[in-house]
Amino acid sequence: IGHLWWEGFEGFILFEMFPNSVYSVILKIQLQTICVICVICGGDNLNLKMKKIALITGGTRGIGLGIAIELAKAGFNLALSGKREESSVTSVLEELTELGSEVAYFRSDVSETVDRQQLVGAVMKRFGKVNVLVNNAGIAPSERRDILDATEESFEQVLHVNLQGPYFLTQLIANQMIEAKKQVPDEFFCIINVSSVSASFASTNRGEYCISKAGIAMATKLWATR
Repeated sequence: IGHLWWEGFEGFILFEMFPNSVYSVILKIQLQTICVICVICGGDNLNLKMKKIALITGGTRGIGLGIAIELAKAGFNLALSGKREESSVTSVLEELTELGSEVAYFRSDVSETVDRQQLVGAVMKRFGKVNVLVNNAGIAPSERRDILDATEESFEQVLHVNLQGPYFLTQLIANQMIEAKKQVPDEFFCIINVSSVSASFASTNRGEYCISKAGIAMATKLWATR
């Protein structure tokens, strides 16, 4: 298990080092955005032609959808979660299915304990395993305020979604991966956290967001070390 952190040019180097691995798929997205991708991996390089299961939170729009499209093209079956009704993402699911993937949508709020537990249970029932978890779902403050005026309500809301949610979803999935690894030692597993430049650069009008992303950076190191 290793911890890899990249952004910008360093990502290009990594792309050249691992042209046939899951890193190259994710980098196609990362190099087009300002987000920082943090990766925890176990097992051999992934043969992208083999059907693997990827669970992507917030996977029906934005960066999450971009990752879903690339993973579908690479041969993954997809479990996508989000807060919207399934009827509102039907066209997205159809688009991904047309790429040759089996796609399932699970309505879930990652900030809620019960929702996380039900999500993992439903995904495991449908697919039997999760090879790749992409913790992508996140929110910005509903209103940007100077840290001298920011509210505890906003702080709690942002950290519940951006940090607490992915932290404990990772806990659930990591335990599933460990058990699966015992059964199939050569199986590939990967956990990816989508962070932001705000993990390192201070924005005093959205302090809660910066803290949540800095927390994700440390959480990634913790899970990689574990």
